[in-house]
Amino acid sequence: ADNAAACSGARQEAERLAQRASSRAPEIMAAAVDVAGNERVSALFSAQRSAVETGVRTARTNAHALNARIHQLNATITGFDDALKECGDLVAWTQAIASDVRDCSNAIAELKVRGGT
Repeated sequence: ADNAAACSGARQEAERLAQRASSRAPEIMAAAVDVAGNERVSALFSAQRSAVETGVRTARTNAHALNARIHQLNATITGFDDALKECGDLVAWTQAIASDVRDCSNAIAELKVRGGT
């Protein structure tokens, strides 16, 4: 009799727990979906963060390379500018020589005219 009462009590407890579990099943499913959704969101966020970090590293590397290239280009432009200045100096120098040669030629011509030679 004690066994039967214990079995009956256990059966009633099992039924109560089964009903409780059944009534809480939607809540448990919603929590499981939230966890799964959060895991997916977390995985997507992690992947996006990794992609952004990779993009930042790539942009930083490209910025350093661009900076180095800008310095090279600046040096080239400065050299070209200096060469143009030298060409301008050369033109001015040749014009000064041409003027001096003309002056000398005119002076010689004038001396010839004065000296009758």
